[in-house]
Amino acid sequence: MNRRSNSWVWVAAAVAASVVVAIAKIARAGDLDHGLPSAVGAVARVAFIPFWLSYTGGAWAALGFKRFAVVRDHARELGLAFAAAIGVHVGLIGWQSLRGDPPGPTVVVIFGAAAALTLLLSVASLPALYKRLPRVALGRFRTCATTYIALVYLLDFAIRPQPAILHYWIAYAAFAALDVLGLAARALAWLLGVLARKRARALSDAARRQSIKFGIAGE
Repeated sequence: MNRRSNSWVWVAAAVAASVVVAIAKIARAGDLDHGLPSAVGAVARVAFIPFWLSYTGGAWAALGFKRFAVVRDHARELGLAFAAAIGVHVGLIGWQSLRGDPPGPTVVVIFGAAAALTLLLSVASLPALYKRLPRVALGRFRTCATTYIALVYLLDFAIRPQPAILHYWIAYAAFAALDVLGLAARALAWLLGVLARKRARALSDAARRQSIKFGIAGE
């Protein structure tokens, strides 16, 4: 199976998992008034799993966690799976809005921007377009876009009600902790990369100065 067809497997699995979770939440609630908001939140958390793996896999591998190398190598597929799950999430929000319970304007702006960035990241990953885009600019865009999405997730987890019950800690606090850990891993990996590049440049400059010195001495 080639990589392109393999991507569709990841996308299909993410859609299927999101739909199953949404149906289960609605069925458990017994009505749409309570079940639909619950499904919206649950599918967002389903989408967070492939997002977190895609966002942090390379960082963990760079920090010495070699098992994450496999995750890093499947970052694109995980990113597409995240986008597919977010598509289900947005669809549920649309359904909820049609039923007379739309999100507020602040939510639309903040979370809508995250959804739009997810779409742009997915489009930019298409092989035909990816090969035509400047790598440095694309890399910076990915970093900024995914970090914004991670921060939006953290905001979503943080503004949830925090009752002192186990359900909250399982449903939101654990995800918030993972999000913070992922942001910290990315920041640390970036810092170590900057320091490594500076050290490599310093060694290169020292070697060049040494070679010039010996060349002059030889003359």
